[in-house]
Amino acid sequence: MAEQRAGDSRPTVDRAPTIYDVAARAGVSHQTVTRYLAGFAGIRPATAERVKVALEELDYRPNQVARTLRSGRQKRIVILAHALGQMGPGRVVQGAIAECRARGYTVEIIGYESDDPASLRDALDFVSREPLSGVLATAQTDDMRAALDAHMEAMNGRVRYQGTFLVTAGSSFKGGRLAGDHLLGLGHRAVVYLSGPEDWPVSRERLAGLRSVFDGARGAVRAVMIGDWSPASGFRAGLDFDASQGVSAVFAANDHMAVGFIAAMHERGIRVPDDLSVMGFDDILEARFLLPSLTTIYDDFESEGRLSAAGLIAEIEGRPSVAADDTAVEIRVRQSTAPPGLAGVVAANS
Repeated sequence: MAEQRAGDSRPTVDRAPTIYDVAARAGVSHQTVTRYLAGFAGIRPATAERVKVALEELDYRPNQVARTLRSGRQKRIVILAHALGQMGPGRVVQGAIAECRARGYTVEIIGYESDDPASLRDALDFVSREPLSGVLATAQTDDMRAALDAHMEAMNGRVRYQGTFLVTAGSSFKGGRLAGDHLLGLGHRAVVYLSGPEDWPVSRERLAGLRSVFDGARGAVRAVMIGDWSPASGFRAGLDFDASQGVSAVFAANDHMAVGFIAAMHERGIRVPDDLSVMGFDDILEARFLLPSLTTIYDDFESEGRLSAAGLIAEIEGRPSVAADDTAVEIRVRQSTAPPGLAGVVAANS
């Protein structure tokens, strides 16, 4: 409950004021206060002035916002997030959000999709007219990367811009190599790669890493099957899989496709890992609880998002960006891979 001392227009409160207190003081909705704090330019000047006065009178301090208002310095970053529904891109954005907030920046997320050109146009239109400190853009496909680079370069100088492309080429390639080393070490010599969409650079890099192990090692990547990252596409690939070609292992470019592929093997009576080893990439939360538990590659997507956001903020604040080490890429060996032809022999470390 707020109390007011004689001669003092500012209330004393027994708790920190909230945006609801600010809204009541200014005579506006709490949504209006939220929009004002986020830097929304569409608020009427008179309304904005009432909110500003209420913030000052209540000495409202949400993280760094009060300091930002007093200094007049904009501390607002927009993240343009491509394919946000996919696990890897989602984790990258989570890491970026955490880094921005830790450094006192407000963050807004605008998603866009490859199959909806209007969503990218709308996002770029928003960026072009809003007062921002910087833009962090993710692009997962060749076309979207080119489109973003072209549009954002035209805005160079008005906002800072940094692009991140889900995973560095080095980490995807390294993940493919780890998968190849694991399968080759178990004795597999003929493998199939279940790829994501071909216009995703990470699909190609994981295949390149796998091939770098098997080429010249008396082994072969016998075939490449194309999926779309979904369990359904993995299931369809599993139904089309030619089990007569002497292949003893399949490496899927993500865990969701691996899950669908294993389901198709079960339906066809092909045992995993007794008859065929299967592994994925991502280490989704469910991977260790599947039957069999899924051998997979873990990539620290959140760290990539944090590093990208930290680089952008360093540029905004005029500081040198610190060179970062590669994000962690590790293999998680579980029960879905085993030596070829050895029924019942499974990996112990889950």
